[in-house]
Amino acid sequence: MNIPGAYRRDLIPHNPPASAQPSTTNPNNSAKPAPAPRPLRDVSELPDSPPLDIVFADITNQNLNDNPMYANNPVTTEATKRATEAKRTADTQTKLNVTLGRFSGPYKVDGATVSATPMFRMNGDPIPKSDTPNTSTEELVKICTKTNKNHVPANELTSAVTNARMGRPTPKQLVLVTQALIDAGKLPPPKSANDTVDMRIRQMQRNWGIGVDCAGYVREGAVAVHGDGAQPLVKGTNRSGAIHDILQTPAFKKVAFKEDVSKEGADPKVHNFHDIRAGDIIHLDSKKSNAVGHNAIVYSHEVATDAMRDELWNRAARTTHVCDVNGFFRSKGPFHVLNVDSSWGVDLAGVAHGGFRRDTWIYDESTGMWGTFLPGTPFFPNTEAFITDQEGPYNHKFKDAFRPASAK
Repeated sequence: MNIPGAYRRDLIPHNPPASAQPSTTNPNNSAKPAPAPRPLRDVSELPDSPPLDIVFADITNQNLNDNPMYANNPVTTEATKRATEAKRTADTQTKLNVTLGRFSGPYKVDGATVSATPMFRMNGDPIPKSDTPNTSTEELVKICTKTNKNHVPANELTSAVTNARMGRPTPKQLVLVTQALIDAGKLPPPKSANDTVDMRIRQMQRNWGIGVDCAGYVREGAVAVHGDGAQPLVKGTNRSGAIHDILQTPAFKKVAFKEDVSKEGADPKVHNFHDIRAGDIIHLDSKKSNAVGHNAIVYSHEVATDAMRDELWNRAARTTHVCDVNGFFRSKGPFHVLNVDSSWGVDLAGVAHGGFRRDTWIYDESTGMWGTFLPGTPFFPNTEAFITDQEGPYNHKFKDAFRPASAK
């Protein structure tokens, strides 16, 4: 390995202080010959250090503050804090990924095992017209009863159908009803060569009015992440109930919020945004009067580096957009990047992207402006879109963020 001359010890001039120089007046004080230079070691010969993630993981397994050498050391405290948060985030993301997997099947189709992310369904939404003449709840119960290979009790079948039609099923219930439709031959044929099996399953769910809404999906994710701390979200036999009402009970604590900007003197920025972390539940209010809002669970929260901001900037510039992308990203920031899980309606991104998605939101802390990436639009379903808004992400108004009061 070639080492630049500036870093080679044998090329660095050494001028000792005068007291260390050999005397020229004392004949008995003659200079000793200089020792032979030590051979240079190539970097490849040096011992390897463990990766930082291993170091941090090791730190989390020790209470270093009990060691006098490390107690109250700000560097150690910060390293421990970062390592603990990294581990907590990784555990949360694993549980959210498992939740998605449980909602996605598996399904048996023509002898093959496939997965399909769940379609959006909200109680009260009209069932779209399709080639299927009768998609009533009663007909769906009959189908599930007829194809009941696992001998599920009748009351459980009825409950599964009811909850799936309301948009509040458990993953097991949605998979049960979906598989029953597949077994009954209700899977629609492909309309083009691009129609994959998972796309057809999601279309079948939409045709029959089954799926999960944002509150139903977030509940399952929150219970998976927080356990008993999120159990108040599971309420009643049909699992109905406004999730935001439950989040405002003592069982949960508010970690971030935004004032109503319609009020004079209101701060347009989100308070305590830095405190939002993976596993928190975000509630958005609708901009429409008498309309329901939206809920999502945080998968990740990062403060963008310059490189990350440039990458997001380039990504936004390539989208379908009518907003000032350059003006948004030229702000001084800092930019917070949230990836959030939810089941999304079809109004903004189109039918092809309804149901589960992991969307990216960007919050500019200096201006309070939001940026949202959408996988498509109703008119351009195959082209990513980018929108900006002062009030909140996803063309909604940011309201607040919660986590269970028992969470540390």
